[in-house]
Amino acid sequence: MPNHAYEGWLTGPSGQVVPAAQIYADYLSGGPRSVVPELPAAELARLLEEGLGDAPDAITRASEARLIELDDEWDGRFPEFHELRLRADRARAARALARWDAYRATLRAGVATAQAFHQVLGGYAHPRTFMLYAAGMATETAYRWDLPAGRRAVPAAGGGDGTVPIASAQGLDAGVGAQWAGAAPPRLALAEDVGAHEHSTCFVPDVNQRVVRRVQALRLLP
Repeated sequence: MPNHAYEGWLTGPSGQVVPAAQIYADYLSGGPRSVVPELPAAELARLLEEGLGDAPDAITRASEARLIELDDEWDGRFPEFHELRLRADRARAARALARWDAYRATLRAGVATAQAFHQVLGGYAHPRTFMLYAAGMATETAYRWDLPAGRRAVPAAGGGDGTVPIASAQGLDAGVGAQWAGAAPPRLALAEDVGAHEHSTCFVPDVNQRVVRRVQALRLLP
């Protein structure tokens, strides 16, 4: 999940860029674009069709399904029977909403944990850190809610390794340089773009050799 270290990647429906400092509040806002959205009526109806509101016990589940089936077949012509069906509908909706709320609570806890971890981690780099990253592939680097659905994820040519944007690695550049404080091994770049390599297959011989050279340099340090 992109964190407070990345600026400019998220644009809201109004066309305004969400500041990085507000990203966690945006994740938890409860709006349609948040990580924990409210459940719209149309979405609730779809989830009910998929069984999210079904009773946990088989007898109640079968009974409610039969009530709905018969009421639909009779087109609601019998008021007392129709009222039983409405009760079943309300019970199913209540179960679905309760399960959705439990799901949202889990997500809120996950976002809070991620936020705490991100805040501790920040731009920290170990005193002996090198950065190798691939930046030659088209990669999604921004998301814009002000664009039509299907066009909101914005790719950038050479924006990363096809999965992780280059900004994810570059966010540590300053921390890496500060830790070495000019004492880095000669002829080895602290941060290096290894070229157009896809995320899952990046460890080709050329990249592996870069890793080996840095491990060898680290072993020679006091």
